[in-house]
Amino acid sequence: MWRLENPEYLLDLVFVRPDGVPVLTLSYFAAYASGDVRLDADSVEYIWVSAENAKDHDLIKGIVEEIEMVDKILKERATSMKSKTKS
Repeated sequence: MWRLENPEYLLDLVFVRPDGVPVLTLSYFAAYASGDVRLDADSVEYIWVSAENAKDHDLIKGIVEEIEMVDKILKERATSMKSKTKS
C-alpha cells in the first residue's frame, strides 16, 4: 500500500449532478512517502503526472488546473526556502 505525508487542503467544489445527486469534492495534495499504488474495485487505471505533462493525458475535467495550482504552490515554497537559507 502506498503512503502519503503531510496532506494539505487545496480547494473544494460543490455541484449537483445531472441526475440530481449533490456532490462535494475536497481536493488535497500531499508528498508521496512510499509504497505501490493498489487500485480498488472501482478503479481501472492510474498514472503519475507532472504539471509539465498532465495536459498530454486524458484526465478528469479540472484536474490539470489543480495540478498546476499545486505546482505553483510548491515552486513558491521552494523559492521562499532558498531565500531564507541565503539570509
